[in-house]
Amino acid sequence: MKKRLSIILIISVLTAFSIYMPVSFGALNSLLVRNLEKRLHADISYDALRVYLWRSLTVDGLKGIGKGGFGFDADKVTVDYDLTSLVTGRLHLRCSFENARFYRSGNIVGSLVDMLQIEPLGNLTFKSIEGDLFVGRQDTLTQNFAMVSDNIKVFGNASTDIDDDIRVMAYILLNESLVDTIPKEIRGTLLQKEEGPWSSIYVRIMGNYKKPNLRIMTDRFRMNIASK
Repeated sequence: MKKRLSIILIISVLTAFSIYMPVSFGALNSLLVRNLEKRLHADISYDALRVYLWRSLTVDGLKGIGKGGFGFDADKVTVDYDLTSLVTGRLHLRCSFENARFYRSGNIVGSLVDMLQIEPLGNLTFKSIEGDLFVGRQDTLTQNFAMVSDNIKVFGNASTDIDDDIRVMAYILLNESLVDTIPKEIRGTLLQKEEGPWSSIYVRIMGNYKKPNLRIMTDRFRMNIASK
C-alpha cells in the first residue's frame, strides 16, 4: 500500500512539474521554430524560448525576416495552446505579443504607406498584439486579431495557405497625430472620421505574400491597389 501511494505521489509531482514548470530541449525548440517559420513564411531567431508542456510557450527577443520582404521583432511572445482542439482538425493557438514592431520593407506596409503618404507608418510599433490562430494542414486562420498602439489600432481577420496566398480584412484606426500628416485631399477621400481623435479606413488584402493587392473600401467608393 505504501509503495503504491509513493508511486502515485511521484507521478503526481512529475505531472505537476511538467505542467507548471518550463522546459527547454534543443530538439523540441528547433521543431517549434521550424513550424513557426513555415507558418509565418519567415526566418525566425530568438533570445530565449520556454515551453510549459500541455499549455503554453513564451519567447523573449523574437526577430524575423519574412520571405515576402517584411521584418518584425517583439520583446515577448506568449502562445497558449489547446491540444484538445486537434480533434477538430485545427490546432487553436491564442497569441499575445508585447512591444512588436513591423518594418517598411514589407510590400503590404509599403503599399499602404505609399497610398496614404504617411512616412511614420513605415515602421509600425504596437504595444500589444493579440489574436486566435487556427492552424490546419492546408491553411491557417487568424481571427479577432487586435493590434494596438498610441497612434494606430488594427482589428480584423486573416487567412494564409501553404501556397503563400494571403487574405486579410482589417479595420484600421489612425490617431489625429498621423491623420494630420496626410495630404488633405487624401484624408478627405479615404478616411472616415470617428469619435475622439480617431479616423478609420477599411482595407482588404489579397494575393501572394510577395505581391499582395490592397482594396480600400469607403462609403463613397472602392479602390484596388497593386503592390510594386
